[in-house]
Amino acid sequence: MKHITNASFNSYKELWQSIFGNDYRDKYQHETGLSGGGGDYPFYDIHLKQDIILLPEYRICLASSIEHFKVPNDWYLLTKNKSTIARKGVDASFNTLIDNGWSGYLTIEIINHSPVPVALKAGQPILKVVAVKCDFACEPYNGKYQNQPNNPVGAK
Repeated sequence: MKHITNASFNSYKELWQSIFGNDYRDKYQHETGLSGGGGDYPFYDIHLKQDIILLPEYRICLASSIEHFKVPNDWYLLTKNKSTIARKGVDASFNTLIDNGWSGYLTIEIINHSPVPVALKAGQPILKVVAVKCDFACEPYNGKYQNQPNNPVGAK
């Protein structure tokens, strides 16, 4: 199998700029403060597109990211919960893997583990993605969620 690769990157900042294009930000200002991600770090903060209210006790909600992804063919991304929302009893990571070669807006599965409703605001950092370089030749993603639109997409 031929290894399909994009141009090499000299820094994580170049990688993030490649993945997010016009949506790339070194830092992102939100009412909760300055969020991380961007710059020359192996992680990047992902932000909610819409306001949501999570009902209590294991209720799930689908939301979208502000950022449009175009993952290089020789990288993949892991999602990790932001500690700020985890401390409220909310989980937005579900250990989702964003496949190499995937493109689109991320649908984020969010669950409220707390006994009270939790409100999240549009633009708020909701999860972190961590970039991982593929060590072996791999085919890029070409599945049913390729080119996901800018609204939550349920299971197909």
